[in-house]
Amino acid sequence: MTASGVADPTAREFLRKADPILARVIDAHPGFRPRAWMDDLPPLDAFGTLIFQVVGQQLSVASTRAIVSRIEELFGGRMPTPAELLAADRQVLRTAGLSARKGATIRALAERFVERTPERRRVGRHDRR
Repeated sequence: MTASGVADPTAREFLRKADPILARVIDAHPGFRPRAWMDDLPPLDAFGTLIFQVVGQQLSVASTRAIVSRIEELFGGRMPTPAELLAADRQVLRTAGLSARKGATIRALAERFVERTPERRRVGRHDRR
């Protein structure tokens, strides 16, 4: 990926040579930006990224964006912190459009974020209580 977000020229050329159908598609769309869908995403910290990933499981990007937008609306126009999410009513994520299972998964992730103490935040170590 280049700084402008356009697909890497070396990768594009490799794909052009590898497949004549892809070559025609690439030639027809020289400014294609594979990650353009990310332009409209809100800034996400680690917890926000997890929320986005859980919400987006088996959903289109458009549906995921819509649900994430509703979550932001319910938390004052931004993604909630783990503590804010846990303090909110359990139905708040259902109100935003999540299934009960996805809501429970996000709450469980929030609990893990909140309970982690500084000494347990070591990179590369797994908690195996």
